[in-house]
Parts: sequence; C-alpha cells; structure tokens
Amino acid sequence: MAAAPSFLVVCLLIVNTINCLPAHSPGTKFSPTPTQKFSKHTVLDPDGNFHLFWNFNSTHITFEAHVKTHGYVGLGLSPNGKMYPADIVIGWVKHGRVFLKDRHSTGQFEPVIDASQDWILLHGEENQHGTVIKTVRKLDTCDDDDVKITNDTVLVIYSYSDHEPEHEGEGLVYHGTHRGAKSLMLLTETKTTAMPSDVISRDLLNNRFSHQELKMLVPDSPYVEPPSARHMSMVSKMTSLPTTPNPCGSPVPSEKFDFQENIDPDGKYVLFWNVNKTHIVFEAQVETKGYIGFGLSPNGKMYPADVVVGWVKDGVPHFKDMHTIGHSRPIVDSSQDWQLLYAKEDSCRTLLKMVRKLDTCDDKDFKITDDTVKIIYSYHQTDPVSHDSIMYHGVNRGVKSLLLLSKLSPPILESDSKVIDFFNNNYHVPAVDTTYSCRIFDLSTLHKKHHLTKFEVIVQKGHDVLVHHIVLYKCPGINRSLIHSSNYVCYKDLDKSKHPCGKTVAIWAVGGEAFYFPDEAGLPVAEPGDTDLYIMETHYNNPGLRNDLVDNSGLRLTVTPTLRLHDAGILEISAVVDQSQVIPPHQPNFVSTVFCNESILHQGLKDFPNGVRVFGVQQHAHLLGKAIKTRLIRGGVEQKPLVDDRHYDFNYQEFRRTNRTLRDGDRIILECTYDSTGRTNVTYGGFSTSEEMCISSLFHYPRTRLYNCLSKPLYDRFHHNTENQKGLFASLASEFNAFDWKNSTIFQEFNDSLASDSYLYIYGHEKNMYNYSVFHPQTMYPKVPYTEPIDTICTV
Repeated sequence: MAAAPSFLVVCLLIVNTINCLPAHSPGTKFSPTPTQKFSKHTVLDPDGNFHLFWNFNSTHITFEAHVKTHGYVGLGLSPNGKMYPADIVIGWVKHGRVFLKDRHSTGQFEPVIDASQDWILLHGEENQHGTVIKTVRKLDTCDDDDVKITNDTVLVIYSYSDHEPEHEGEGLVYHGTHRGAKSLMLLTETKTTAMPSDVISRDLLNNRFSHQELKMLVPDSPYVEPPSARHMSMVSKMTSLPTTPNPCGSPVPSEKFDFQENIDPDGKYVLFWNVNKTHIVFEAQVETKGYIGFGLSPNGKMYPADVVVGWVKDGVPHFKDMHTIGHSRPIVDSSQDWQLLYAKEDSCRTLLKMVRKLDTCDDKDFKITDDTVKIIYSYHQTDPVSHDSIMYHGVNRGVKSLLLLSKLSPPILESDSKVIDFFNNNYHVPAVDTTYSCRIFDLSTLHKKHHLTKFEVIVQKGHDVLVHHIVLYKCPGINRSLIHSSNYVCYKDLDKSKHPCGKTVAIWAVGGEAFYFPDEAGLPVAEPGDTDLYIMETHYNNPGLRNDLVDNSGLRLTVTPTLRLHDAGILEISAVVDQSQVIPPHQPNFVSTVFCNESILHQGLKDFPNGVRVFGVQQHAHLLGKAIKTRLIRGGVEQKPLVDDRHYDFNYQEFRRTNRTLRDGDRIILECTYDSTGRTNVTYGGFSTSEEMCISSLFHYPRTRLYNCLSKPLYDRFHHNTENQKGLFASLASEFNAFDWKNSTIFQEFNDSLASDSYLYIYGHEKNMYNYSVFHPQTMYPKVPYTEPIDTICTV
C-alpha cells in the first residue's frame, strides 16, 4: 500500500473585541454545531478541542473544523504523520476579514505559500466557543505540492495556537504542544446496520450477552469493473438497444443537493443547489455540448445581470465570472467571484458546478437575498473560441423565478400516510374571463383525527395558464347531501352556506409547488365531533373566453393517523376583496396597506405565553404586484419583517420557509406595492387577475383559534353622508373613476385619506366567523421603525 498522506489546514481567526476564550472546566464538553449536515465527524485531539466534519463526492471534499481557540488552527495530510512533508493551508480572521492560503512544508518550520491556490474558503468565523473554518478542494488537484486524497487510510495532522498574525505577511507563532496526528478513512462511508433478531454478542470480559447494533462497512452494491471502450463498441454492434424519448435520461448530480429545478420548459436545463448562511453552490446540467450561460437578474432580462459562462473543450473546462452592459455579449469581471468546482462533458450533457458568496461585495455581482430571484439562462450547441467570441444563443434562453434561500425542502413522510385527491370532475369552464368554481368534499370517512402533512396541486396537462389558484376551506353548516355534488360558482350561489368561509386548510397559486409541513407539526383534519365539510375553490383565468375547456385539476392531500407533536394552523392577513382597495393609475410604486392590531391577534395568541412559531408564509397579489412585505411590530419596536419580497413575481407564488415567533401583544402590517404605470383607469380589489388582492398567509404552530384578520379603508372624507354607517361602507367607485389622478392635489388628498381616515377590521375565530371593529391607522405604526443592519462584510 502507498504511504498514507495527511492534510494540514491552518486557519487563524480573531475578532478584535475578543482576545481569549472563556474559561472551561476540565469536565466541560465542547460540542460544536456545524453549519450544515455532514456525513462524517471525528474529534482529532484527546482533549476534545478539535472537531472535524466533512462531506465528499466523487470529485471534491469539504472540511469544516471547529476548534476551541481564538488563535490559528492547523489541519493537514502527511505521508508520515509529521509536519514534513505535508500539504497545508493557513488562514485567520482579522477585524472580520478571513485570510486563507494553500501552502506546503519544505522542512520542520513554517510552510510556504503554494503557487497554485487549490483550496476555496467557504466560511470562516470566530464565536464564543472558538474558531470555525470551512473549505473545499478537489480530491486530485493535479498540483505536485498537494496530496491526492484517495481511499487509503489518511494520517491527519493538526495544530492550533492561542495567537494569530497581526497581518497577512507576518510569521506564525509556534503551536507548542497543541498538535498531533490521527489516522482516518476520509472517503469511506460507515453505515449502522441492525443485526438479525436471532444474533447475540458475548462480552467475554464481563460474561454478558446482548443484542446490539454494530457499525459495519456495508456496500450498497458489489463493485463491478467498468467495461472497456473496446468491449462497449463490440456490444453496440451486436445488440439493438431500445430507444427512449430522451436517451440521456434524468441528470444525476455530482453530490446530494437539497434543491432541484427544471429551468426551461423542456427539461433540458436542470439546476441543483445547496446554500448556507454565507455561500451558495450551483450545479447546472444542460443537454448541450456547447457553452452554458447562467445568470441572476433583478428584472428577468439580460441587462443588468450577473452572469457566468462556461464550457468544456477537449476535457479542459473554460469558465468566467461576467456581467452585462447591455443586451449584448457579456464582458469578463475584473473580480472573479464565482469559483468553478467541477466541470465535465459527455455525449448528452455539459455540467458546471460552481460556488460563490451570497454577497461578494462586487458592484458587478448580484447580492443573493431572500427575495424572489430571477434566474436567466442560455446555452448553445457549439463551444466558442474564447469568452470574447461567445455566439448568440438564439431561442435557447429564458428566465425563471426561484426562492434560492427559503425554498421548502421535502422531508420524509410517515410510512402510514394516505393520499386523498379532490378533483374538479371534468368541470366545463364557462366562456367568461374569470370563474371561481367551488366543489364540496368530506374527510369524515377517515373516522379519526389525522394530520395533513403535505398538499400539492395537480394541474391538468395544458391548463397551466387556465388554473390561477386553488384554495381549500373548512366550513360549518353545509348540508351533507351536497358532498361531491356538481361544481357551482362560489360567491354567487343563493345558498350562503356554500360560500367559502375563510378558514383555510390548503392554498396554492400559480408557480407554487408542493407544501410540506415541518416534521413536528401537521394540520388536523377529521377531529372527533367535527362535522365541517371542505370547499375547494378553483380560480379559472380564461381571458380568451374559450368555451371548449374541460378541467379535472385539483388538490392532492397527504394525511397520516400518526399524530405529530403540534397541531398547525393558518392565519390569513388580507385586504378585504372588494372595491375598497383602490390603486390609482400611472403609479410606479403605489402601496396598499393591511393592518392587524394587537387586540385582534390577542384573540389567537393569549393562550400561548411562549408565542407560536411561524414556519411558512405565502404572499399573494395579482398582475400589478411588484413587492410584498409582512411587517412585525412588538412593543412599539418594528422587528425584522416576517417576509420582505422586493421582487414579487405573479407567475411564481411559492411558499417561503421561515422560523419566527409571533407573540401576544404583537401587531402586523402588510404592504403590497403595485406598478400601475400601464393602466389609465383605477384598479380595484377583486377576484379577477386584472383586479388586485393583498394577502399574507402565515403557517404556524401551535394552532390558534384566530384564522383570519382583514382590513379595509373607509375613506371618511369622501362620503357625503358620514352619519349613515351604511354610507361609510358603500363603494366610492363612481367618484374615484371621475378623479383626475394626474392632479397632484387630488392624489395627495387620496393618500391623506388612507393615512388618517377610519379603517374597518373583519376577523374570524372558532367561536364567531365574523367580528368587526373600526380603528385609525396612526395607532398602528411603530415608534421605532426597523432598519437593516449595517453591512460589515463589505465595509471592512
């Protein structure tokens, strides 16, 4: 066997306000929490001060070291377990800035910097427990000064010190006794496998017998030597292989990714990604043997955009960080902030795997935040000669909106889960612009309480544009003879008990995907004594007035009788859907505001002294919507928004993962920003897509008794008879339609009314579906508005 190598990373991190670690008693256990899930973990030193986590795939390995020191940290590979010879990286943090260099040793003294910097820093920090450093490198860097990481036993050497250099060029302080070596198998997975029930183990020392689980190295499948190219060519001549619509099959990522999306409608451009609090890793796999373009754009267009372009030619990858200066070929950035991790090309696809910081501090790069991000993409079937001669992509381009940082990751569902489908049973969609069609269902056949753990919409093929949204309501007082009866127009039926009641169970809008409740919570259905029925509301958008559309779209519910720890609920914050929501024409940034004060939230939160956890949010508007923010005020001080989407996309209304607490005494302000510059008339609130809405649905646990909180402005000053309460609630559409909205005095008077005149609250809870109160908006705003924290990353 070849000599065992060892890998040395020296990471020195320091914060100027912290000069030493807090004292730890000998019995104190150092148990660090890694920044992500790692498959491998070990403690390198006997005192438990040096923890190493790592993941690997077929090409790269990622290490994360947690060390109980505020000085430098060393970790490495050496053939003999000593400092020389060794492959080394050295780094530290000074005033919030992380320094890292790939090095190698030339003797038993300070290592020198490599000519080729093959380690990429992913994350570095110093906290009250010590120092954290996270880096990635190829298993084989093709650098003579680096050690090739193989499946051999590896001698890992480590060191750390309480001191760090004052500046990058200064020498290192000798680590003293804080050093050592440990043998590891870096590239071997261990599995815990339960022994058969009839197997026993014997403790010969204590003469005891017991059944136990043993860690064993168990292969998923036996190793098979790959056939040679010559052998394959002979087989292809002798065997007629079956043809498939896509001979390439589905792309297989180079490692496990949390998220995956088909970027183009044909499924030829597939994007995988993982993210932590500082970096994001993308892997694009595209059915082309030419170049791949991938970019981030604030408006979904080529300009302005942060772009990378890459390809593989004759086995050599070509990759550049670029940006656009117009609707023309992008140019190469002076700062190369996207780093290529891996690239390959085969007979079907080109693969590019890359990493960058969420905020690169480069004006030419797009800062990745929790906003909806517009991904632009392109590809060509031919490789360019250079990045200065990239050919026009033609029709192989497009845009797709995504949530890169707060997208929901599917968990594992219970083994006893059941799937229940609520479909529209071949409903003949009327030849009108907008139809809200309802159908009634029952879940009492489950016979006992279940938890809803997942819901998704099944849209009939070809009806993606037709079906705008689907909402499932749980409503009392419906005649059970109506179960599975024919569809009806939701809000026009003479039987008011058939109208949707506002108690939401599931909600989906165009562009959304399946929703998964967290492992610890599920929404209760079929509870004991529950006689409520379920109304499924489907919004059909048929601007072409077609009369030949028959739809069978609907909801697929996943439920389990294995009850989870918490009952979940949904609280809807919304503008009343009527003509009280007024959006004047010609406005690039008009804001409609919805309020929910602490006295109403008290109805739902008073029983929870520790508050309720908000784990997901879905915000909704129609075609004019450009931004939506759900604000949270506590004790007069505005907190960080629950959600702030500054790039709302009507065609991508996805759920957002959150982890926030709502407490008794809190209040909520919902702001929807609209761009009405393309309209010449007033746009009112309403059910059609050409009208508007403003809604934020808060998924939470434990379930509260409050299920909605709606508000509407009353425009006191514009009513001629303010003594008559019905007059206050009457529509002012005829008056607003006659306004000259280009007149600044009229527009200001209208805004003053929104800021100062009365509003009406309508809210529902378990005891009463409809409750009312009147308030003035001045009492709602915070004494201390929220301000974004100062960006220290880019100001150091």
